[in-house]
Amino acid sequence: MANNKKLVMTFKCEDGKEHNFSWNHADDTMRDADAKNLADTIITNGSIFENVPVEATGAKVVVTTESELDIRE
Repeated sequence: MANNKKLVMTFKCEDGKEHNFSWNHADDTMRDADAKNLADTIITNGSIFENVPVEATGAKVVVTTESELDIRE
């Protein structure tokens, strides 16, 4: 059984819509302050994105567990 972790951050962008940004292999021990610092950095350097983020509205670490199934006869 394997666990995969992904950081998902939601931002309101210049187009007025909310968009999710995600990164695989996240650290599930990330603290609120770490996420806030990252979100602020992304907004500060937002011009690198096609749709510039202007406000962070959420962040979460998503953990997906995989279990192999034996389907051989």
